[in-house]
Amino acid sequence: MFFLFLTIQLGLGNISIYSPSSLKEKFPSGISASLGNFGNPPYDTSVVGLLWYPESDGLGCQPFQSPCPYGENENFFVLVDRGECAFVLKVRHAQDRGARAVIIVNNEPGDVSNIIMRDNGLGGNLYIPAFLIKKSDGDEIKKTLEKTDVSLVLNFEMTSTSDMIYLSLFFSSGNQRSQLFMKDFADIGKQLTKSNTYFTPKYVVIQCLTCEFDNFSRPEVDCLGGGRYCAPDPDGPGPITGKKIVQEDLRQLCMFDQIKDDPKVSSYKQYFKFQERFTKDCGLDNYTKECSEKIMKSLGFDMALLEKCYQESFEGGKETDVAVNKRLGAEIEFWLSNGLNFYPAVIINGQLYRGDLDNDAVVIGICAGYSYMSRPDFCKNKTSEKTASGFKTSTVIIALVLFFGVLFAVLLIYRYISKKELEKEMVLMVNQGVSQYFALSETSTLKKSDRQAGRSSYV
Repeated sequence: MFFLFLTIQLGLGNISIYSPSSLKEKFPSGISASLGNFGNPPYDTSVVGLLWYPESDGLGCQPFQSPCPYGENENFFVLVDRGECAFVLKVRHAQDRGARAVIIVNNEPGDVSNIIMRDNGLGGNLYIPAFLIKKSDGDEIKKTLEKTDVSLVLNFEMTSTSDMIYLSLFFSSGNQRSQLFMKDFADIGKQLTKSNTYFTPKYVVIQCLTCEFDNFSRPEVDCLGGGRYCAPDPDGPGPITGKKIVQEDLRQLCMFDQIKDDPKVSSYKQYFKFQERFTKDCGLDNYTKECSEKIMKSLGFDMALLEKCYQESFEGGKETDVAVNKRLGAEIEFWLSNGLNFYPAVIINGQLYRGDLDNDAVVIGICAGYSYMSRPDFCKNKTSEKTASGFKTSTVIIALVLFFGVLFAVLLIYRYISKKELEKEMVLMVNQGVSQYFALSETSTLKKSDRQAGRSSYV
């Protein structure tokens, strides 16, 4: 039986082929893949499994009827074709069948690295990851499957780890999902310190495309800078406008500056305390400058310094409806440079986190970004490190350390016991030698006396 081994690197979205050599030669640089933005990729984990392509149910749009050649206790992944139904439906059917992951073959030629498989709103309770690969690459794998079994190694380790992680959270203060995510993440965020995390909040600001025709010269109800810096209106005819959201984002950026620039502040606790209370006390029902500033003031932020930062970020040193703002411009540039088109989003060590924005799942991804020995306390019992055989990476390491430690101790004890036994044997040999010496000496004396007395002896 032959096997085809693949490794999927999440950070790079790359599939490396290890065998057979004939297929490896066709892809010397590997196969590119795009990871779906749903399910829970088990970061910090390696999973080994066999690949199954159910040809009669190749689209995966209906529950699989084809018999799976692999048993319930075998790890396997499903290969399906793109088309006719949502990604999440294909993945759900594979998950229901017991698969550990899904690889979807694109139905059109071309690169897939810029394609993001999104949740259509029905991806709740999906916990297995999904990958999208090029049609031509999928066709080659299918040809190989006609001749041999295929085995994959899905490597979910972060490709970049360090003692200190770089963490960016992309969100908007006026987006309800963003607010809830920041509120849920606050418990972990308050434990992040400047010594183990370089954290930067990134506020999502968009640009009015049609406003450029007027050279951004007219005030816009949902924008600042004449349409350069905008946000979607979350409540239609309600009191919140995109302009108010951009203004609040800018205030929060200035608030964060006070934490970032103060050497006496060692953690990001106050920032996440603010986010927690902002969602609870302001939310979208009381989304006002007054509500936000009341929380900032209660947490000890310097409001005069904050206002100075806010005004000086505008060209000319004062806010106007059409003034250029360098801080907001930097937020747009950073957003575009990362190629993102959705939020909230998380970037860890320069890698886009893929998967559900469930708090525990995100924490697992963050913890995987730290080198193993430098993980903070909040990472304990959070990392998903199970290998295909069911053992955690850390458990294996600890077990090996204990094994060699016990082995070393046994060798020391054996050496000690052997030394004692050797000493006993030497003492015994010396005693025997001395005894024999005295016995011979006594025998010689007795023989001499016997000869003198005319008696015989068997001694």
